[in-house]
Amino acid sequence: MLITLKTLQEDLFTVEADPMQTVRVFKENIERVKGDAYPAKYIKLLYGGKFLVDSNRLCDYNLEEKKFVILVVKRPQRSADREEGHARPFPSTVSEREQLLYDEHDQLVEHIVELGFRREEVERALGASFNNAEQAVEYLINVLLLVLCLS
Repeated sequence: MLITLKTLQEDLFTVEADPMQTVRVFKENIERVKGDAYPAKYIKLLYGGKFLVDSNRLCDYNLEEKKFVILVVKRPQRSADREEGHARPFPSTVSEREQLLYDEHDQLVEHIVELGFRREEVERALGASFNNAEQAVEYLINVLLLVLCLS
């Protein structure tokens, strides 16, 4: 089957895939076809508002040839804590726990912003989805598709 991929820069291309292959193998095929600009280990694929999991098969997602899969290349950011091997201890006070929750929320927002959405739109979508990341991304993609269709 031919799978159409769309980048956040609106580039469209197709890659041949076997529905029985894993998402990981499909990402490796993308790298083989498109080269170093799309390293398999940094590719994130999104279809129907859900991120495709490397260990799942493509047929698990009911991909349709007339629809497209969103492709994002997300290279990891290096943090000083990770480089030094420091693990964050479990918070002992309520305020530390609250701060940890705020930090996790900010990381979630940043992750979605890295997909190409504006921060204020991400905050609104997360609020409307009761902080369900998959639902928020689905809201954002649907709005983006609506805007593209109307323009």
